[in-house]
Amino acid sequence: MSMRLPGFTILALAFSLVSARMFAVDAPASAVVEKPSSPAVTKSVWFGFEQLHFTVDGRECLLVVPKTSASGSPWIWRTEFFGHEPQGDLALLSNGWHAAYMDVQNLYGAPVALDHMDRFYEYVTNTWRLSSRVVLEGFSRGGLFAFNWAARHPDRVAGLYVDAPVCDFKSWPAGWGKGKGSPGDWERCKQVYGLNDEQARAYGLNPVDNLEPLARARIPILSVCGDADDVVPIAENTLLVQERYQKLGGLIKVISKPGVGHHPHSLQDPKPIVDFLLEHAVRPGLIDPIPTNSQRVLFLGDSITYNGQYVAYIAAYERTRFPNRKVEFLNLGLPSETLCGLSEPEHLRHGFPRPDLHERLARVLAKTRPDLVFADYGMNDGIYLPLSPERFQKFREGVEWLRAQVAATGARLVLVTPPVYDEVRGGQKGYGAVLDRYSEWLVEQRGWGWEVVDLHTPMKQRLAQERGRDPGFALANDGVHPGSLGHWIMAQAILMHLGARDIVESQTAEDMLSGYAQGHAVLEMEQQQLSQWRDAWLTATGHQRPGLPAGRPIIIDPQTGSARWESDSKSK
Repeated sequence: MSMRLPGFTILALAFSLVSARMFAVDAPASAVVEKPSSPAVTKSVWFGFEQLHFTVDGRECLLVVPKTSASGSPWIWRTEFFGHEPQGDLALLSNGWHAAYMDVQNLYGAPVALDHMDRFYEYVTNTWRLSSRVVLEGFSRGGLFAFNWAARHPDRVAGLYVDAPVCDFKSWPAGWGKGKGSPGDWERCKQVYGLNDEQARAYGLNPVDNLEPLARARIPILSVCGDADDVVPIAENTLLVQERYQKLGGLIKVISKPGVGHHPHSLQDPKPIVDFLLEHAVRPGLIDPIPTNSQRVLFLGDSITYNGQYVAYIAAYERTRFPNRKVEFLNLGLPSETLCGLSEPEHLRHGFPRPDLHERLARVLAKTRPDLVFADYGMNDGIYLPLSPERFQKFREGVEWLRAQVAATGARLVLVTPPVYDEVRGGQKGYGAVLDRYSEWLVEQRGWGWEVVDLHTPMKQRLAQERGRDPGFALANDGVHPGSLGHWIMAQAILMHLGARDIVESQTAEDMLSGYAQGHAVLEMEQQQLSQWRDAWLTATGHQRPGLPAGRPIIIDPQTGSARWESDSKSK
């Protein structure tokens, strides 16, 4: 076939026809690059672009660097077969994108592969300051990696470009549909997933079955495939994804190549690919993070939520971008509260044991009648002691109970990982590792369809970065309760999870408000109103936490959950 790519050389054509596993052309590896010092990085040249070679988590990795990086440092991550039909990657490199690859061959998008990918993402984003949201590029079986990692980390994905993608391992390599299958690959696939045939048939987390996290995050998908593919049949893969994703409200574009089989991949002219990514993954319009079917948003948590600064940032974002939306934000965080029901003896010095969400949740849900619930627990649930299997189990049981209670009301629940604990400021040695484990467990549940926002990781990374420059830096002066920057990182993680993209590079709340003339006034108003209504709702729903101010009396409509000030009714 011929390749019509203006400016691309014959060398590009030759390379696209050789082994998909080739890592470098044109130049041998040369001297170690000075930055970073670990892991060791060597460099070569790939079609005129500098290519960096290194190892992360025991896997060979590549990063191809553009001549000049585009604003925001966008990047595309090929999940399999790096270098095969490279025209799309080359066009994006010419547009200032980085191109990345990690060798996770023969892991078929299984959780073990996603774990490796997590470490790669953390390394390249921290080391080279790439955008926190990546475009995943999945060719063939690479589709399993792309979709599955996007479902695990929807807040880290700007878009998907998949090409003749495997979207269900029952189709390939199992071959249980109309495709040819691959017996050897199927045996390896079952092994890395830890499944037998019976378990594989019942498995419900293939991409075709797990699109909701992507749709919630409004991740755009482009799929290029041949309509005569008898290896990865389009009807069992891309078209099924298209049908289900559109029903979920997701944006997906399918470019079908008439009469084409599984090969050749990509398009001879990559312009439609580049145009789609530039339009939908890099320069998207404003997206309302609050779903249209959510009119009342409830926040539950401990004293960090009670403080409410991150809630106010989220509300201010909504009001400044979408002033005509009538969304009600309710903060019912309660200081000292846990989900685990435990309380350390030392807490009695305050005159009371820790309150337990079990005591008040039913009243809160019945009276507020929320559409969307955010729950951020964990900071207190380890009760500031070393990691204990018994305490960890209590936390897990509490989370599962919370999910069941919210699900029974029909509301959507978003679980939020706990903020970072700063042992330098807090003084409880080893407690940071406790919250690391609690957060890891919550994120792991994404694999079972739970909706989880990870704010623990960006807070931990920011703390490490800033403290590396300034040893006296802290997100929380007492190690527990974040200041304004910490609350911004929390708000940003939640907003990005919900699809807000204009704040990806915002380092502070000031950045989020910049460009909006009344931004600071809106934020101040939200802070005041959220505080007043928080006290009122906590009083109206009841709790067992002494020492909090009584709120103004309110009248609650038992049918709708809407509330008004009692004094307003008396004045009429």
